Amino acid sequence: MDWQYKITNLREKVTLDLRFLDSRIGAEEEARYLLHTKAGKFSKWDFCVFCELCNTELVPPKRSFHFRDKESPTRFQPACIGANRKHMIQCLEACNKWIAKLWQSDDKNVLEVLEEFWKMNQVMGAGTGFPTMIMYLKDTMKFNVWLPFLVKGINILSSGNLPTPGIQKNRNVNNYINYNELIKDKLKSGQNKDLKPQEIDYILYWIRVESLNTPKVGSR
Repeated sequence: MDWQYKITNLREKVTLDLRFLDSRIGAEEEARYLLHTKAGKFSKWDFCVFCELCNTELVPPKRSFHFRDKESPTRFQPACIGANRKHMIQCLEACNKWIAKLWQSDDKNVLEVLEEFWKMNQVMGAGTGFPTMIMYLKDTMKFNVWLPFLVKGINILSSGNLPTPGIQKNRNVNNYINYNELIKDKLKSGQNKDLKPQEIDYILYWIRVESLNTPKVGSR
């Protein structure tokens, strides 16, 4: 499959549209402001608002390029809503501690803090999506949100075999670094060297969906 052609087409029709970009960029700025002002001391309400902002987007309905009229909390659903958010709220004190540590750490030790976060495993429901969302908001050019469906997307694009972070033993900094490097090498290069951070997860999601909908050789 000519993924480059499909990515170029998707960017032209969707991800470079200002409605798409402005929605995601605006929500990220608000989420970043909450971290700047309240990291480590989120109330339950603050936490829910933060999760909604991390999830906010304005995208076409499924299988269509006609944009929705309103923003929806659908960008990183598994990472920030439902049972995962409920679990994190139930251990909000621990969650606040790690939010502050991740957000306030500098470039020299932030990956060490992230490794410690996974080893300590004190925040039920956080998985890999929530802590790497904070990493992403710290530096959108360097870090990406790390979720199983996004790993599947980059593996399809690159014919790679990165391990899925959906399995506990795979949640470590080395795998996360490799994930970010593969995105940089295989997606943010060549014709896509101007790719904006807000496009990446949608493109990887779309690649996975397209792959699932492509008939296998010899199938009927």
